[in-house]
Amino acid sequence: MVDYALALREAGDDRDPLLRYHVNYSDSLHLLGRHAESMQVALDGIRIAEASGVARTSGAILALNTVDPLFALGEWDRADALIEDSLELDPPVVFRVYLRRARMRSVLWRGDPAGARALFERWQGSMRQIADFEDQVAAGLALDAAELFLALDDLDTAWAWAGQLLERERLASAPWELPIAPVVARIVARCRERAADPGLGAEHLERLAGIIERDAWPTREMWTAFTAAEVGGPSGAGDDVELWRRAIEAAESPAGMALMRLQLRHGLARAQVRTGDRVGAAETLERLRGDAAGIGAQLIVAWCDALEADAGLAPRSAHARSEVELTPREQQVLDLIAEGLSNGQIAEQLYISRKTVSVHVSAVLRKLGAASRTEAARHVLNASTEPRAPRR
Repeated sequence: MVDYALALREAGDDRDPLLRYHVNYSDSLHLLGRHAESMQVALDGIRIAEASGVARTSGAILALNTVDPLFALGEWDRADALIEDSLELDPPVVFRVYLRRARMRSVLWRGDPAGARALFERWQGSMRQIADFEDQVAAGLALDAAELFLALDDLDTAWAWAGQLLERERLASAPWELPIAPVVARIVARCRERAADPGLGAEHLERLAGIIERDAWPTREMWTAFTAAEVGGPSGAGDDVELWRRAIEAAESPAGMALMRLQLRHGLARAQVRTGDRVGAAETLERLRGDAAGIGAQLIVAWCDALEADAGLAPRSAHARSEVELTPREQQVLDLIAEGLSNGQIAEQLYISRKTVSVHVSAVLRKLGAASRTEAARHVLNASTEPRAPRR
């Protein structure tokens, strides 16, 4: 980090080296797990880019360097607004690929795997082209696509993407490879479950362990713990409660990410169900569901509901699930969504910026547990057709 301090001093007021400093330093901070610092450095760089008239180029890559820490910190509404604004600037193709990956990832974890797949199919051509010569795009795309197809229960396609980590001599540098490791392990675990074979894929896990260990990196410990939990226990498919607890503890460090913590707690709940701790599983799921809904991770909420149903745990009442508290402004936005207005039209009608509308839309979808604007609009329709109590 001393080199970055020197680079900042030498840049002085010279725009180009100053922007390079903000791009490179914010990226390094994020990969080291220093997400809040990374976000601030990137935001400072965005302001310089905007003032210098290069928001479409340097500003776009700095926007991405802000989006990733925002996701890591659980500030998904802010991340989505920044993605939308940056894509509207029509940045160069390389920067656009990064932003589109972020958009696809957001749609997936907000609970719309089908929508994320549609985006992937539309954009994968340019993504693959950039991945052919840029390692971090190759690794990031392998991670995003693998998680997408896992969510769609397509293990073969998920493996085709995540398995690149094992098949290539080196896919990318350590901070880009490590997040793929638990996904590889999860695919192996699901295959073991289906085949009822705890030893299936042992050779892949041996190769994976070597990849994890070959490079020292500050976040390696938490990714190692996550990977071990996925394939722990007698089934070799993630039924060791203690391993999940250790991974959760490791992810509580400042380097841990909001989504990772949610995934780990879901893994713990699955292990509790499989080891007969139904009370513990129900408690884990109830807290997890609330935290996931709080940041808009509707896919995790859906996983909680599915695990609860599969395990025969007592579900929450439909009334409790349907209760939402929208602010007056969010209710206005929801009513206008139901009328079919776009974000731009809503902004004009309410005299607010498009970015503010985007934040409100994301909050509405999150609170309603809706995966799309259409689904949110149905809430308005359903509310208007609910039978009213008779007047006394």
